[in-house]
Amino acid sequence: KHGPDRCPLDRSISCQDLESFVKQSRCRTLYSFWPDDMRKLKQVASIVDDSTSYMKWKGDGHPGEFRNLSRSALWTLRRSSYFFARKFGDGFSARYFDDFTEIMFSG
Repeated sequence: KHGPDRCPLDRSISCQDLESFVKQSRCRTLYSFWPDDMRKLKQVASIVDDSTSYMKWKGDGHPGEFRNLSRSALWTLRRSSYFFARKFGDGFSARYFDDFTEIMFSG
């Protein structure tokens, strides 16, 4: 047996192997545990090197936190194939809130 009786993404079905689990539809989420992880992700690598954006990595199994994102970084996230990003901590800069809503909720 390769997992729980019910698929964690859809409890109405059973995922008995990795292939059936991967076939389940889910939203792609961007996360990174180390700066080098982000650099490996082509679509978003520029965020780490953006001097006006800041991410904090705590380590010990915690994903990096977005603390500040420039307009350019926001557009990078928006144009990527990710639907969600983890994690925006309590320290996320609200100074770009208008940019955030304009960019992230654009059509």
